[in-house]
Amino acid sequence: MKTNCVGAWRLREEGVAAQQVGDDFEPPDDEPFCYGKTSMYMDGFNWIGSTCALLLFQSWILDTRVKLILACIGSVLFGTALEGIIFARRLVVP
Repeated sequence: MKTNCVGAWRLREEGVAAQQVGDDFEPPDDEPFCYGKTSMYMDGFNWIGSTCALLLFQSWILDTRVKLILACIGSVLFGTALEGIIFARRLVVP
């Protein structure tokens, strides 16, 4: 990553879809939660962005707030269950 790289903003063209940028952005109710899909963001952790995140499989697209929240809860539960299985295995197999 080049540390001296800065964004260059251009004026918006009419008829071309755009995303508002800023920390206080709240998408309107009539617009989709996100567009497209990706399995990994390269710019750090993102809660809300213009690209939808994938969870484990190509068909599991987190394209609504509810899916995102359920994915977070499911990931925590999956990790907890895995640690429980590892703990139980250590008790059974000496």
